Amino acid sequence: ITSPGFADILNVRQFSFGNHYYVTKKCGGTGAINQTATGYNLNYSTEARHCWANNCINTAEPMDDCFGPGLIVTQHGPKEMVYNKMQACAQKVAGYDNWQPYWPFLVCTEANYGSPFDSNVVETATKCAEEEGSFYQDKMPDLYSCFEGSDGDEALVQMAKNTFDHPGTPTILVNGDVPMLSGFWGDAGAAEVCSQYSGSSPPPACADLLEKRTKFLYETEKAIEGIVNGNVTCRQN
Repeated sequence: ITSPGFADILNVRQFSFGNHYYVTKKCGGTGAINQTATGYNLNYSTEARHCWANNCINTAEPMDDCFGPGLIVTQHGPKEMVYNKMQACAQKVAGYDNWQPYWPFLVCTEANYGSPFDSNVVETATKCAEEEGSFYQDKMPDLYSCFEGSDGDEALVQMAKNTFDHPGTPTILVNGDVPMLSGFWGDAGAAEVCSQYSGSSPPPACADLLEKRTKFLYETEKAIEGIVNGNVTCRQN
């Protein structure tokens, strides 16, 4: 995204709702938190999340209680939700379709997340908003007003309404397609953007990305072929 010309060919939407879901009558769930030492919520249910997504997002007739009054169930406890709420407010303040001013704030807050048990969201948001060139330097009152009030809850609902059913996070789509080699290569999403770009002036980084993808695909195919034919052996340590 930061390489020359790359952001200019993108329209990015990021939804800060992750693997959360709302407690509903049909899909169940509980807002009570039971965290392990690593922060995982033992009351979290992947099955309930998929049920919620399929009955609330991936449907023309969502349930009446999709977005409340039931509580939000988080995968990693309350801190995860308040960070997502702050990020949702940041998107609301910038404008949901105005992704470039928001992106550095997202990267900064994720990088400074820290322990799953401390409560540093306001401190982190302030630090990230005060970075040189930040869009939010003079917008902290708006950001905090959203976070502390009902606008923040509404911003989270907007994130939830756009969080389609997915296998896990992060899930990246390019024009609705899962990038080739997604999950195996860190630049898969960027390479897919280059592959689908139909303009006359692709960013300079695209040539190298597409060359690497072609090489990666060839090596992967040869490796699979070797396994199928019994020509690949595992090294014994």
